Amino acid sequence: MYKRLVAMLLCIAFCSLPLTACTSTKYSGDYMSDPEGIESKVVLQMRKDYRQHLINVYNNPGEWRLEDIWVQRYFGKFSGCEVVYMGSHLQHTAGARHVEIAGYTFVFSSSQEVYAYKDSMFYTLNDAYTAALLTKEDIYEIGKQVDPTFLERHPNS
Repeated sequence: MYKRLVAMLLCIAFCSLPLTACTSTKYSGDYMSDPEGIESKVVLQMRKDYRQHLINVYNNPGEWRLEDIWVQRYFGKFSGCEVVYMGSHLQHTAGARHVEIAGYTFVFSSSQEVYAYKDSMFYTLNDAYTAALLTKEDIYEIGKQVDPTFLERHPNS
């Protein structure tokens, strides 16, 4: 009887391990802190506007909570645009993705976008360049920060 009870308790314990390992956890920690070089009130507004951007793109307002969105990386201000990676619970695929912008080829390591943020709107770098929000010089300076191999593929070298 005792062996059966121990075996049953062990079975329950082992069977519940995968369930506890798969439960969702709330994101927290340093990576959700405001990045250096940008004001907290600007970060808060970006988070609100990015939430609206996600609602517009995915047409699903219920999934996007403000506390689950953050500025993942801040690259600086270029021609009046804040250039950032935004963080959220979206899944990003890994793998090299080549994008040509202003005659430069960027190699991104995931499907995640680098955005130019201006007037409460998020633009891909290509869209921002096409709309004349960013200059060719801006794209070059951003490329040096975003893509580690960018300089090796500079069109003038």
